[in-house]
Amino acid sequence: MKTTTLSLFLVAASAVPAAADGFDEGQAKSRMEAAGYADVARIHEGNLGDWMAQATRDGRPVMVVLHPDGTVALRQQVDTPPPQPVPGAAPAKP
Repeated sequence: MKTTTLSLFLVAASAVPAAADGFDEGQAKSRMEAAGYADVARIHEGNLGDWMAQATRDGRPVMVVLHPDGTVALRQQVDTPPPQPVPGAAPAKP
């Protein structure tokens, strides 16, 4: 019985697509760039095998994600923060 269970487990494990083995940082960055994202930076791996990074698309800052299945998607658009006052400067007049 144990041999049958182990055999079934090994067959099921080998049926997982190759992308499930994961990507390294360089592969993730290359996939994001190939999908049309530029300036890919601050790339990091999530807990579930996905890779996230800051990038630009059409000149706008965005967050992009590479899923374990190899698909690349826009995670969110990064809003440009409002200008901050300069310390010690006179307040702007309306």
